Amino acid sequence: MIRFVRSACVAPGKFGDALAFAWQISEFVSKHYGVKLEIMLPVGGNPQRIAWRAEYSNLGAMDEFQSKLLWIRSSLSSRPRAGLTLLQDQ
Repeated sequence: MIRFVRSACVAPGKFGDALAFAWQISEFVSKHYGVKLEIMLPVGGNPQRIAWRAEYSNLGAMDEFQSKLLWIRSSLSSRPRAGLTLLQDQ
């Protein structure tokens, strides 16, 4: 089992917007690619963080999905963007 986690920092005062954005991305990926993304929030440490987690049966399945994501830029152009909601990871 392979677990992949991607996290991001949330801009101050934008946590609600960031959570809505996280759900939109999760639903989009699930609908179009059949990959369930779990949204995670921290219990300790910096509370202004959000993460997506996916599980794959093997490394090949993860590589195949990530390769597909490289080709969806045109699909994502019509999707809502994070804008100033998410900050660059530090």
